[in-house]
Amino acid sequence: MEDEKLSEMEMLLTATDLKEKGNAEFKEGDITRAQIFYSSSISTFPTPDAMNNLAACALRQNRFDVAESFATKALDIDLFNKPQSIAKAHYRRALARLHLAKFKEAHEDVVLAKQLNPSDASISELSERIESVSATVKSQDDIANFLKEQPQADVKMSFTEAFNKIEELDIAYIRIPEPALSSMKTLLPLYSY
Repeated sequence: MEDEKLSEMEMLLTATDLKEKGNAEFKEGDITRAQIFYSSSISTFPTPDAMNNLAACALRQNRFDVAESFATKALDIDLFNKPQSIAKAHYRRALARLHLAKFKEAHEDVVLAKQLNPSDASISELSERIESVSATVKSQDDIANFLKEQPQADVKMSFTEAFNKIEELDIAYIRIPEPALSSMKTLLPLYSY
């Protein structure tokens, strides 16, 4: 099967299927399994939606630097097909940046998210929260204390645990297209276990 040539359309369809399986796991609350499906989707055919969903996983795991990175990569690809999806990516990056005490950047993201989806209450709530925090957290000591108060990343799993989770998913084969290999080299270190 190694020499089998998959068309871009086949890779996209496989990636979309893996992303949908990740969505189902995310809705069930199994963030680790969702993360594995989203990572597999990106490895098969990188899409901004799967990267944005990985940002959501990272937020749930309190891995704010990783969430910021994936939301940024999703926005950099610039292939979203709905303004609401772009707003979600800006929202997730704003939330990550808030937790990282990058208040100015968080504010810029939440403003863009609000412009794209003005009726989303969670965006408005985040905007108010960013304004409130940035108004009170000003000095270096304030920032240091703020960062200490932020939720810490969940415990990392070992390689063996991650491999066993992947085995449980019953994914028989994933072909990684050549262009994705170069992007994987930058993405995979973000989720090293």
